[in-house]
Amino acid sequence: MTRAADYPFPRVRIECPKCGRKDSYARERFATLVGPDTQLPDDALAKISADCPKRNGGVDFGGETCRAI
Repeated sequence: MTRAADYPFPRVRIECPKCGRKDSYARERFATLVGPDTQLPDDALAKISADCPKRNGGVDFGGETCRAI
């Protein structure tokens, strides 16, 4: 597995087709936000999208869940 600190590209892009969120982070900033030893992609996506209101689905969103990629 790849760690956040080992991401091979200069920018990390994350987007969610469900809510329209799009973010772009410098690799170093991203590693700082999620932790340099955080595994990619699943653990890092869970951390960076933790504030998404659709993260765990629910009745407020018709059961839709975050689809961050």
